[in-house]
Amino acid sequence: MPVLPAVFGLPNVLRDTYASVIRTDDYSITSTTFINLDAINLILTIKSGTGQRILAMCICDHNGTAIGDYGYLDFAIDGVRQGGADGLAQRGPEVGSGRGKITPTLLTPVLPAGYHTVALMARVAGGTGRFGLMFFGTGRVDFRVRSVAP
Repeated sequence: MPVLPAVFGLPNVLRDTYASVIRTDDYSITSTTFINLDAINLILTIKSGTGQRILAMCICDHNGTAIGDYGYLDFAIDGVRQGGADGLAQRGPEVGSGRGKITPTLLTPVLPAGYHTVALMARVAGGTGRFGLMFFGTGRVDFRVRSVAP
C-alpha cells in the first residue's frame, strides 16, 4: 500500500493511509482468538517520522447470532496486538441477532521512524460474528491509519 503525501500541504505533520472495503456481505467469523479480519485489504503500511505516533481508527457494525455473542476488534502494530484479551473495543447484541457500532481507536506511544504495518484484528465470544456496515445491502468496513507529529 503506497504512503500518501502530506495532507493539506503540511509537510511531515500528517501522513494518511486508508482502506474502505465494500462487500456484498459482511465479514463472518467464528474464531474465538484474534485473527486478521481481512489479510489482504485491512492491513495497512504507513511511514512515520522521528518522534511520531500512529493513530488507527475503524468503524463498522457487529452482529452476533444471540445475546452474549460479543464481537471484539483490535489493532496489531508490526505484528503485536495492542489491546488485552478483549481487544480495544467490543460489542454484543442486547437481543438475538442485534446489530450495533463497534469503533476502536488507538493512539500509540512514539514509535521508531520508518514503515509500520497496522492490521485490523477480530474475534468473537461464540457463535458467528458478522462485521461490516450495511449500506443498501452492502457490507463496509472503514479503517484509517495516520502518522501524527508530536
